[in-house]
Order: sequence, then structure tokens, then C-alpha cells
Amino acid sequence: IGAYVVLSTPATYERTAQVLVKDDLKGRQIGNEISSTFSDLGIVTAGSDIYNEVFVIKSPIIMEKVVNRLHLNVSYSRPGMFMDNTLYGVSLPLEMEFVDMPEGEAYTLKAFKAEGDNTVTLSDFVKYEGANEIEYDKDVTFDVNKVDTLATPIGRVVIRPNAKFGGDLADEIKMNVSATSVHAMADAILEGLTSEMAEEHAYIINLKYTDT
Repeated sequence: IGAYVVLSTPATYERTAQVLVKDDLKGRQIGNEISSTFSDLGIVTAGSDIYNEVFVIKSPIIMEKVVNRLHLNVSYSRPGMFMDNTLYGVSLPLEMEFVDMPEGEAYTLKAFKAEGDNTVTLSDFVKYEGANEIEYDKDVTFDVNKVDTLATPIGRVVIRPNAKFGGDLADEIKMNVSATSVHAMADAILEGLTSEMAEEHAYIINLKYTDT
């Protein structure tokens, strides 16, 4: 039982960082770069209060901007014997962008390609609208080496080879893909993010994020 638990439990990773909030003698104003970022997002910060900055960093508005910039609302995995293995960075062959997904919906689908073949097939499309689950019995194919916008049962999907991929697109590809709204993903990320002062009266904020 113990071995099965280990084999079926995804690895979890933790990253940490520190943010220095600059202090001057005229009111402890926040550093120009951080202040400019918050201003661009329409957020007014109280530069004299480090406590405010601890909470502003965890603002849903900022996290939604992060999700949009890094396309974090789409996740990928490879089917395994005991569990699905998360794909990202050098292990991810293809990236997908769901152009027409409205707020409140989520999608899942599968992508596969035979070794030596250039054609990737998307299948098993499922759309989730709240408690409703809608399945589509339709396949969509495309050339693995091209950037393309596909018409699918769940709307337009932009497909592009991942420039960071460390493997060969000629190899066999099997992926499970899931997409959720930017708002929902921002909330999920915030649950794994810790923002706190390094120590009392210090102008350093410790950040810690845990995820698979």
C-alpha cells in the first residue's frame, strides 16, 4: 500500500523569492518599479505601509495578469500507469490557447500522434458548464509542425509547437489537456502562494509557492 501511495502521488515543488520594498526618508515610498506595476493595474498602494504591500502582492487582479501572461489556465499531462504526469517546460511538446472560452466554463480533451506521423488528433472533447457536462464525439486533426487555429466543438483552439520542448516532435505524443477560466485558476494559485514579512519592521517580503 505504501509503495502504491508513493507511485500514485504527484511530486510537489516549492519555490521561494524575496521582494525588497524600498524605504526613503520622505514617507517610505515603494520602489519605482513595483509602484509602476501596481499603477498600471489600477491599484493605488500606501507606500508608507509595508503591510499593505504584503496583501497587494496577493491581489486577484495581479494574479489574473500572471495567469494571462503565462497561459496558466491550461494544463497538460501524460497518461501513466499509476497517475498522470504533469507536462511543462522542456517536457511539453505542444501548447494550446482556447480563444472562445467564456467565464464559468472548463474543458478537457486528449491529443495523440503516432510515432513518425505528422498528424496530431484531438479527441474526447468535454465542456463543463457548472454542474453540466457535455461530451462531443468529434475528432480534429492538424500538422504537428505548424502553428494553427482550429475550429473545434468547444470553439477555436490555437495550437503551436513549444519552443522549449527538449524532445523530438516526430516521437509518439499522448497528452491530456484541461482548461479553466483565468479567474478560477488565479484563485487556485493564490491558495498555494504565501506572502509575509521577513521580520517585523523589515522592508522585505517573503514569497513561497507550492505546486506540482
